Amino acid sequence: MENEDLRMAKVVKNWKGYFAYVPFVLKNIFYLLLGSYDIVHAYYGFHSALFAAVIKRRPLIITFVGSDALIEPSRNKVYRILQKFVISRSDHIIAVSSKIKDVLVSDLGADSKKISVITFGIDFDLFKPSPQDKVREKLGFPSDMKLVLFPSNPHRIEKRFDI
Repeated sequence: MENEDLRMAKVVKNWKGYFAYVPFVLKNIFYLLLGSYDIVHAYYGFHSALFAAVIKRRPLIITFVGSDALIEPSRNKVYRILQKFVISRSDHIIAVSSKIKDVLVSDLGADSKKISVITFGIDFDLFKPSPQDKVREKLGFPSDMKLVLFPSNPHRIEKRFDI
């Protein structure tokens, strides 16, 4: 893609509650109607893909990451119908696990030929579980020391690293 003009519009839901979806939906509609894109990629198979499926003017790729395939469709009939609609309008689907692909095909009617499984997980051939005491010793952590994993940027105030 050397010397290609690459443009991306990122639409993120930033706060919680039902009204949080209003700016998210409006931005989605705005970008989908007025943007000039070659392809649309919706990350998360329900909320982010719904308007892209309705206002489909370009090829649509949807990434299903878990609850969008495993939980959302079973909430109620409306969710299930909308999820099937979204799937039917997609040009390609990325599932992050074989289980999600199986559910998309068997429960939601997706065409298995248009699904790629691309895991975001751990390569268990490369990373193997080890006994905790041996790992602590190797890393130089005392066995009685409490450890906390903070998988985010501690400089982002909203992540509350300070607590």
